[in-house]
Amino acid sequence: MEPTTPVRSSHDIVTLRNVDEEDFHFEYDRSRGNYPYVMKTGVLTRYPRFLADHALKKLIDKILDKQKIKLNNEPARAELRERIFVEEEVFQQAPVDSEAEKLRKEVESLNKPSDLDKVLSRSKGQQKVVEPELPLPKEEPKEEAEAFAGLDDEKKAKKAGLAGGTVDTTEPPKTESKPKVKPDRLTILKYAEDKLKLTLDAKTMVKLDKMSDDQLIEEFQYPLD
Repeated sequence: MEPTTPVRSSHDIVTLRNVDEEDFHFEYDRSRGNYPYVMKTGVLTRYPRFLADHALKKLIDKILDKQKIKLNNEPARAELRERIFVEEEVFQQAPVDSEAEKLRKEVESLNKPSDLDKVLSRSKGQQKVVEPELPLPKEEPKEEAEAFAGLDDEKKAKKAGLAGGTVDTTEPPKTESKPKVKPDRLTILKYAEDKLKLTLDAKTMVKLDKMSDDQLIEEFQYPLD
């Protein structure tokens, strides 16, 4: 297969040499505020192709005019062009995606599962162990239960030698159980990093910031015991 001819661009780099005996000054699109350019005599100067083409033409015109040669003398122009032109660097640009392809890639990137989603999906996918429910004890009628309790207490009192079988039926003071203290947000996130090995990058934190503490506890299955 023959090599493909490089596609030339107006922004390729072209190197020129000023073969005139004096510096060459030229302008390009000055109406837009561009500054004048200078090519020192005998010095190599590099320009984008669109600017090099303009400089090459103007320099050839100047030299021919000084030599009293007509500007449309093509052999003379070709000879000067060979002397002034040094080399070019053609840059091949990578294929540019269409707008539809750019949009498709953007949507895929937005919906790419993050580390958090992977951890949560694995966590939710695990089956929870369900303990078998034990049958509840059959409740006796309240009056009968109190009567049996009174008889049992009286028998115990007599056996203990208490006069008349008197029993102190005063209920002992109940000790109130302390309510479970929920962890703060920092503790929950620390648990996600240390236990679940989750990387809390900027994208993940944006998602977590939208969750309440209770939602974080549920998502990470934080143990409250």
